[in-house]
Amino acid sequence: MKKIKNLVILYPSYERGGATNNLINFINYSLQKNLKITFISNIKKKDLFFKKRNNIELVNIGSTSRFLTSFLSIIKLIPLLKKSSKD
Repeated sequence: MKKIKNLVILYPSYERGGATNNLINFINYSLQKNLKITFISNIKKKDLFFKKRNNIELVNIGSTSRFLTSFLSIIKLIPLLKKSSKD
């Protein structure tokens, strides 16, 4: 079994709620395990939510519309997947 080193998370519409709280807990746990995380969302400040900040790359979409955020997130995701498939 291959050990995961990098994780790409696409969460287009970042809003406070139960699913978001679970996601924050999962990301904080993954950061403790020294995974490098790329987080694609409409969030602006990672220091408000994530405990360990040096292993997470935040890709901000910069849109408030849910549909537009989802569409732009997929566009940002494609090059990341191509790059990670080489690794």
